[in-house]
Amino acid sequence: LTGISLGRTNLNVSPLPGRDTYDIEAVYPHPDFRSAPNDYADIAIIKTNRPVKYTENIWPFCLPEKNQVFKDFLIVNIAGWGVVNQSRTSPLIQTAFVNLVENSRCERIWRKHAQEHFDSLTTFSYPQGLTNQLLCAGREGVDACNGDSGGPMFHQDDEGLHTIIGVIAKGIKCSTEPIVPGFYTNIANYIDWIYSTTGIPRTTVMPSQRPVTSPQPNTEKDPHWCTQIDSANGCLDPKIKNECKQLCSVGDDPHWCAFVDPTTRCSTPSVATDCKQLCGRGCSSGFIMSEGSRQCFKLYKDKQRSWDEAKKKCAAEGLRLAQPTDKVAAALRRDLLDQFGEGYAWLDGRSDGTTMIWQQDQTLISSSNPLWWPGDPNELNAPSCLALDIEQWSWSREPEKPYYDYPCSKSDIYTLCQG
Repeated sequence: LTGISLGRTNLNVSPLPGRDTYDIEAVYPHPDFRSAPNDYADIAIIKTNRPVKYTENIWPFCLPEKNQVFKDFLIVNIAGWGVVNQSRTSPLIQTAFVNLVENSRCERIWRKHAQEHFDSLTTFSYPQGLTNQLLCAGREGVDACNGDSGGPMFHQDDEGLHTIIGVIAKGIKCSTEPIVPGFYTNIANYIDWIYSTTGIPRTTVMPSQRPVTSPQPNTEKDPHWCTQIDSANGCLDPKIKNECKQLCSVGDDPHWCAFVDPTTRCSTPSVATDCKQLCGRGCSSGFIMSEGSRQCFKLYKDKQRSWDEAKKKCAAEGLRLAQPTDKVAAALRRDLLDQFGEGYAWLDGRSDGTTMIWQQDQTLISSSNPLWWPGDPNELNAPSCLALDIEQWSWSREPEKPYYDYPCSKSDIYTLCQG
């Protein structure tokens, strides 16, 4: 390792303006790192031969507070150029959303679903178990993989600031089923070492010229960033046109569209003819965008509102009751839990056409992964409710289970409307 390149998202493309390459002056591994049989303190600092120049494409992460504790289930990003399929690495940077898993719960999941691997890890890698030197994170069907080690785990707050909280360390069987969380070096545990090694001041003040985290979408046609493939010459106001259906331009013009993913930009068409990145449709105030579906949702909290009444409530607002289709089920499940905490939402299933009684959406039910349990939201006093069993990664009707179930309340009924 002799140099580093900043601001690049595509390894097959030479650095473009706004990107930069630096020689390495020194590498400082943590003094406690010993590798196997002890993989704690798997973290290092690289010193470049000259100060990094910040641009619109190169900007620092914030650091967490010393020993800062992040909440269970927190949605965070991971990124890297690791294996994506068939043991092939990707020239394009890959990003994904995962949920933090509290360490004691992470250990229970490992013992239940990966006992052999867990015994091996605790014997040869983490002999003291999952200490505060580590973070756990995972999500069904999503994981870091070979080649991602050393990549960042970061969180974006409500003000758009990105804080790096972890470094990808290790795991087993990328995207395992059932899910087994991966391990990450906990940066908050090494804050003193970071400051003492770098000599940077302890401050929470970002540089004065911090660019906007997510570029605002153009309200006019911009012929420079998109390659014309239909009547639209560039991206329109996202409130007018949901999907630009454009390919990306050479040069990765920073005026493209609002981020769908906060870190990924599209490659040049000479490398990838379809960057698989649609223009981001911004959500109106009060709505959230579900990462998995790119749709906007708004939650209404009501007292004793039936499913039929919930549909009318959404319709009165010019919306529709959210539908748990295969495409959005996982995203809705995660967002409901993270954004709204305890409680549950009526999600539009289907009726028999005669009695208009709600029934579960059968597309989400399988013997191996029962995402939704039966229930009748028209029956307000029904004893059954929806609760998420994180250890099984399925919905459960056992609210007395400790640690990982979220009991529902019939007194507080959430109506989830879809924009």
